[in-house]
Amino acid sequence: MGWIMADGINSERKVFISPEKIPLGSAYVPKDYVTSGSIIQKWQSDAVPMTVSMAAVSPGGKIVMISNSRELFEDYKIPMVSKTVRQMPGVILSGLRDFIEPYDYLSQFAANVAQTGLKPVAKAVLPSAFGKNPQGEQSKLISFFRSHSVNINVQMEIANVICKGMMVKFRGVKNGKEITVLAGMDYMGLEVYDALGGAQRLQAMMNPLGAIGSLFGGGIQEQPSGPRMQHGPGGKIPFGHAAQYGKQVDVIQWGCNRSYIAIMPKEDEGEGAGAFLGFVSTLIPDENLSKEYDSLVDQMYRRRLMEAQGYAAQAQQAQINLMQSQRNLQQTLARNSAEMSAGIMDSWNKKMASDSRISANYSEAIRGVNTYTGLDGRPVEVSVVADHVYQNRYGETFGVSGPALDPELTNRINWTEI
Repeated sequence: MGWIMADGINSERKVFISPEKIPLGSAYVPKDYVTSGSIIQKWQSDAVPMTVSMAAVSPGGKIVMISNSRELFEDYKIPMVSKTVRQMPGVILSGLRDFIEPYDYLSQFAANVAQTGLKPVAKAVLPSAFGKNPQGEQSKLISFFRSHSVNINVQMEIANVICKGMMVKFRGVKNGKEITVLAGMDYMGLEVYDALGGAQRLQAMMNPLGAIGSLFGGGIQEQPSGPRMQHGPGGKIPFGHAAQYGKQVDVIQWGCNRSYIAIMPKEDEGEGAGAFLGFVSTLIPDENLSKEYDSLVDQMYRRRLMEAQGYAAQAQQAQINLMQSQRNLQQTLARNSAEMSAGIMDSWNKKMASDSRISANYSEAIRGVNTYTGLDGRPVEVSVVADHVYQNRYGETFGVSGPALDPELTNRINWTEI
């Protein structure tokens, strides 16, 4: 069945098919346009198992319209956490990217696809299903976040949220000819924080000035000289800036649910704009492909949850081993203390007056400990029975007799040998 658009363009709903004959979705496009599609089966992030692209091209290739599926990134605002995440086994590095402003992100996308410099000349609301119902999309995004967050020893809460259909008209020159580019995104994002304060405690441990609020970046913010602003323009906090408005932010999750672009000669702007708006407003992803997509995301979530539970169990076992080692040490010291000679103690006390270093070493021997330098530069005493000593980022320390622990294991649970 055809559809006559307001500008007289004769369109029909066409199905976009991949080279593997997989239906990708459908949309109304002009009848004489050629459609195509592709699937890039590669994980872009934990929530993006594949990228689905759909394209429609006018006769002669003058007007090109493209839509790509979801792209999501995470920006960890605490440097130590960011470094740790990047070193985790199996992390998808393409999903880690510093936050950039929404319209800058859209402009970069448009310039990359057009392969030329572009100048924005107008903005509008993208007439996609997403852009027409931002409140509903916010509810979906929040629900997805709450059901797919891997919360082990943390309690992630939302500080700010955005769902916005954005469209920008650009001008540019390519191959010596003026072109018009229409680009849009179903932009979405969350600013979140650890309500239990684990990220803040970690950052404070890494910086002695943390107690007086002098940390830069991350969940603990430097106090401004004046009062904090309580709201942004229009009563809302600009996305990506919640920390500047008094909110705690540990992670920014940002990206787009779908992107759209149309490239055309300037003289064909009328036809191209009409075709593009019809394409955007009627695009529907294939139901079966969407189900497969969601299934892969759920599988990744369960995998990450099992990994996190495994790390937590290993940390718990390490703590149990530490407590047992401490009990064994106390029993050993209790037995040895009864056997100490009064003459040795008297000799040692005299030696202390002339040689403080020898005295300190002997004191350590009597108490059955050795002194190590911890990760924060402070001295740490550990049982002499320990052949290897480990410390985590919170300052907790334990010793191990015999062979060293597997370095891969200690790295995963954030213990470092000192």
